[in-house]
Amino acid sequence: MKSPHFLLGAVQEAASYGANALMIYLGAPQNSKRRPLKELKIPEFCEALRIHNIDIDNVVVHAPYTLNLANTVKEEIFNFSVELLKKEVVRMAQIGLKTLILHPGSALNAQPEKALSQVVQGINSVLNDSASDIRIALETMSQRSGEIGGKFTQLQDIISQVNQPERVGVC
Repeated sequence: MKSPHFLLGAVQEAASYGANALMIYLGAPQNSKRRPLKELKIPEFCEALRIHNIDIDNVVVHAPYTLNLANTVKEEIFNFSVELLKKEVVRMAQIGLKTLILHPGSALNAQPEKALSQVVQGINSVLNDSASDIRIALETMSQRSGEIGGKFTQLQDIISQVNQPERVGVC
């Protein structure tokens, strides 16, 4: 999603490859700055999806890389992550998007079990505050530097503990 075409440009790029699905960011993935939705060319985006026969349900959003729901070391990082994720979900709902890909985060030096519990708490907070039908797809990770989600058992633990497991999946 680059200016000046934003969401429209993402669809045009995907269509140029003959794609019928795409992943986008709602802002730069490395920070929390977001442009107002009116600048993202949402009507043009929706029209381009229609023209290129791409179902909006085949458009997924990747959460910013700055999020770390697994952080138990610094409460302010966890709180920042939850609040930013809530804002992304609101923006998604306003656009009509339904699936958010999320890195569970890094435990840093904490025990993985404690970090898993923190991820569950964060996801519950986001989903409980969301009146929409947004789904979260937990991305499998490589397990480097304390990453959570490198084992399917960890992802299964998260999903089994969230309040709305039907709204959480794996990618």
